[in-house]
Amino acid sequence: MRLKKLLESYFLNRNTVLNFFRIAVFFLVSLNTVQAQTTVSITASQPTANEAGLISGEYTINVTGGDDSLDFLEVFLSVNPSSTATSGSDYSVLPASVQVPLTSGSGLITIPLNVLQDFLVEGDETVILDIVFDAGYTSSPANSSATVTILDNDECPTTAPVLDEGEPTTFCDVASVNLNDYTDTPAPANSVLTWSTNINPAVVADHLANPTNVGA
Repeated sequence: MRLKKLLESYFLNRNTVLNFFRIAVFFLVSLNTVQAQTTVSITASQPTANEAGLISGEYTINVTGGDDSLDFLEVFLSVNPSSTATSGSDYSVLPASVQVPLTSGSGLITIPLNVLQDFLVEGDETVILDIVFDAGYTSSPANSSATVTILDNDECPTTAPVLDEGEPTTFCDVASVNLNDYTDTPAPANSVLTWSTNINPAVVADHLANPTNVGA
């Protein structure tokens, strides 16, 4: 009788452990399946922005196969360092993450790339936005990055101010003169007229802070 009870207890405990193990494995498999099915992609829905008229670009984040019980999914983002545009001077700072609203596990959200006018001749520049890996979703390399190109509308001036040769350049005493009086025409649009005591304009230390110069 005792041996029978011991055997019954052994098989009962053994079955309990096996059932618990099966439940744990099923839970882990189910969890991994849900995470593997949650796919995030990014596209440039408006791939061209423009300084002229401050026309914005746009990215679209798309989520599919998400958990039906979730109302949103947080997707993490970063600007690729190979981008040629500069955050804060060429465009407004982009978010580090977005909350994508979900309906039955799917949803999308758009992110505008707001252009800033800088009056610098830089040529066209790019902003590459990447999806950052997270345990809550997957993203294929082909769909984890999108590029918006900012078209530059600034041009190098083709003419310089005309110098007024009638202004005096030799003084017998201390004199205070406004150097802007030595030009007959204004500086070209979107350019800054800077005076220097050095013939080489690259020597920034010799640039004058203002056009008024006092000399002996």
